[in-house]
Amino acid sequence: MAGLVAPKHFSLGGDNPVFTVGLGVLAYTFGLRHAFDADHIAAVDNTTRKLMADNAATGNDRKPLSVGFWFSLGHSTIVFSLALLLSIGVRALAGQVEDDG
Repeated sequence: MAGLVAPKHFSLGGDNPVFTVGLGVLAYTFGLRHAFDADHIAAVDNTTRKLMADNAATGNDRKPLSVGFWFSLGHSTIVFSLALLLSIGVRALAGQVEDDG
């Protein structure tokens, strides 16, 4: 796992690497903190309450237990997709720099 977070070939010159395991841990902890932002909690809570109210009005006994799961799945899919596109773009730019060389 550390090989994915801390590639050896990226540096600003000299012996100081740009990407280290510490940067990966920092990004991960920021992601964990972001998951508990008030707007995320409110979105899941409001959706759950709305679905429960709709079910009560129709006499349905089903409970919306998977709202948080689907919210997190959708959110992480967007974040992963954007990170993938960014890495593809950076790789393409790095290839151009090497070609121009």
